[in-house]
Amino acid sequence: MKPLRIDHMLITHSTIYSSHLSLPQAPTHTLQNRALPLLEFDLKNPDAQVRYQKVLEAWFDMLLISGVVKAVPLNSDPNNVLDHYFNPDDSSNVADVFENIMGANTDGTGSDALKNIPVFDADFDDVCKDTEVIAYMRNVEGSNPPRGGMHFCPQAYKYPLLRETKCELLEDVVSGKMSTFAGIIIHELM
Repeated sequence: MKPLRIDHMLITHSTIYSSHLSLPQAPTHTLQNRALPLLEFDLKNPDAQVRYQKVLEAWFDMLLISGVVKAVPLNSDPNNVLDHYFNPDDSSNVADVFENIMGANTDGTGSDALKNIPVFDADFDDVCKDTEVIAYMRNVEGSNPPRGGMHFCPQAYKYPLLRETKCELLEDVVSGKMSTFAGIIIHELM
C-alpha cells in the first residue's frame, strides 16, 4: 500500500455520524490486554512522550470510528459517506477492514489482533524526508508470520484528535477539514 499523502481524504467522525444513529460511547475501561498496539517510543524524550500520547488517544478515536462504521451496514444508506472515499465496488473489502479492526468483540475494544501491530517512533529509511508522506507501514524484520509496523511522520501530528474537531469548522461537503489523526490510522490499517 502506498503511504498516505496529504491530498487524500480521510474518514472522520463528522463524516460518518448521522443524526439517526445512536452513537457508541468510548470504552470506560483500559485496553491493556486487547487493542493497544505495541508502541515503541523512547519515553525519556519529552517530544516522544507527546507523540506517544497523541497516538494513544488517536487509537481510541480509531476504535470509536470503526465501531460506528461496523454498526451501520455500509450499503444501507443511499447517501453513504463512505462512497466519497471508496469505490462502491470495494465496499465488501472496506467492510472487511472495519470487521478486522473491531473483530468479534462487542465492547468497543477492538480486535485482539491489534495488539500485535507495532507503532515505531523511528523513521526507517528516512521515508518522512518526502514531506508529502504522512504515515507508512513497513514489514517488521524477522517477524513470523510476517507483519507490518506503522510510523507517523511529523506531518501526521498536525492532524487533530476527534475531541479537537469542531463541527462549526467543517463544511457541508466532504473535505480535508474532516481529516483526523484517527483517519490516518484507519488508512494505514487498510
